[in-house]
Amino acid sequence: MQLTLVVPCYNEEQRLDLAAFRRFDAAGDRVGFLFVDDGSRDGTRRLLQSNGFDVLGLDKNVGKAEAVRRGIVEAMNRGAELAGFWDADLATPLSELPLFLQIMNERPEIDMVYGARVRL
Repeated sequence: MQLTLVVPCYNEEQRLDLAAFRRFDAAGDRVGFLFVDDGSRDGTRRLLQSNGFDVLGLDKNVGKAEAVRRGIVEAMNRGAELAGFWDADLATPLSELPLFLQIMNERPEIDMVYGARVRL
């Protein structure tokens, strides 16, 4: 299964954990990242491009929701079988993604998997 995860970014140059994205292994599933630079004013786009990441650059800030939407449209246009998004700050670690993929692989009738952090 080909999954593209859209990662919206705005002024993330000092916070991005690029090593975590590089290390991520989806254990058999093909997962690619499409970083959407949402008109950052710092060096976010340059940092991502110079490190070989796939970047969709937006000339002006359009907000997270629109950046995600544009990224998903771009991912689907590029042939992704599945598209989703993940926050650039990795507040939810990438190690949670295999569970999402397992559900999609085992339950073909499901069109969408969504997660949320809940603190009790």
